[in-house]
Amino acid sequence: MTPATHIAETPVADAARVEGVRSRTISWTDPARVRFRLRGLDGYEQLAAMKRGDASPPPAVALLGLSLDELERGRTVFSVVADELHENPMGTMHGGVVATLVDTAMGCAVSSTLPAGAGFTTLELSTNFVRAITQSTGRVYAEGRVVHSGGRVVTTEARVYDDAGTLYAHAEVDVPRTPERPMTRPTKPAESMHVDGTELTIRPISIGDVERLARLFTPTLSGERALPVLLTHRAPAPRRAAPPGRRGSRSPGRPGGPRRRRDRGGRPLRRPGRRQPQSQ
Repeated sequence: MTPATHIAETPVADAARVEGVRSRTISWTDPARVRFRLRGLDGYEQLAAMKRGDASPPPAVALLGLSLDELERGRTVFSVVADELHENPMGTMHGGVVATLVDTAMGCAVSSTLPAGAGFTTLELSTNFVRAITQSTGRVYAEGRVVHSGGRVVTTEARVYDDAGTLYAHAEVDVPRTPERPMTRPTKPAESMHVDGTELTIRPISIGDVERLARLFTPTLSGERALPVLLTHRAPAPRRAAPPGRRGSRSPGRPGGPRRRRDRGGRPLRRPGRRQPQSQ
């Protein structure tokens, strides 16, 4: 008689205790407020403010633990410590993390050369992996550099290496530039008014500024609320009347009317009258 086989089922809580559970708390600031505060700076000045600690980095940087180590115009160096949080099922750093590190270095290198209000976008990213990155690798660096900056396309390259200079990955991508977008519409100068002893500035703003300013009404991290901003809508300018017709070009007394055909001497041509039907 074949003996019965008994399979013991391990509870989920016990399995989690055996495998080991890790947790990590990540904090970040409102990225819309940071973008609005740095809107008047060019790309290099924005990155310099983040490197000095005067401005908070984007949430993706805090999520992956990236660090901006070096900054020049057209060149940036980001680094990250290889951790088990970045591992794939094979025990090496996930290729998406390496691609994100490369894309961040190249993108910030391009951003450091752009004026205020200009942007860019990555259409395609191709990363070549040379060797695997594990926890024993330690800190890895991604150096992004602008190779050529044209009027519409910027060519960048990046390489990933460790403290010993060993190459782990490299990439090259062409990034199209987007035109500069004005912060506000060209309108009349701003006006000021006093409300309850507080001076408020009234100026017409664009739709993008309205969306960013709307985020300022949310509570801040310290529990205080931002001051309300007074917005005004600029009424459309009245339509200008059509200029009166020039002499000899339009019908007299009918400004803006249809043009009359004229002969070579400038005399208006008479319209031929309707022919009367011939009587039988």
